[in-house]
Amino acid sequence: SGSFKPADLRDLLTSLGVLDADTGHWHLGELKGKAAAPLSAFPAAYRALFEAKLMLFADAPVYRKAFEEEFHVKFSDRLATFKDGSGSARFQDYLVEARRWITIWKANQ
Repeated sequence: SGSFKPADLRDLLTSLGVLDADTGHWHLGELKGKAAAPLSAFPAAYRALFEAKLMLFADAPVYRKAFEEEFHVKFSDRLATFKDGSGSARFQDYLVEARRWITIWKANQ
């Protein structure tokens, strides 16, 4: 949406530590249980971008599939439906960091 590009989304997710800077893909392997907390960076980034009107609304299965294909990651619809008031503490941390990143990105535009 607008001047926000796929490369910017890649930069955001890389800054959250969930994408390899060289490949632009998920690089943390298959994680289960509490170790899977980094997967919540994806719905947190989407939520922050939607709030900032930088991404259009999409149902969780739709944006999840797009993220999975683009970034070679797998996460559940349950995780994809996290909202601001729900989700793990790690999701909340990623959401705060994504909002901060967006603020800086907007200031640089």
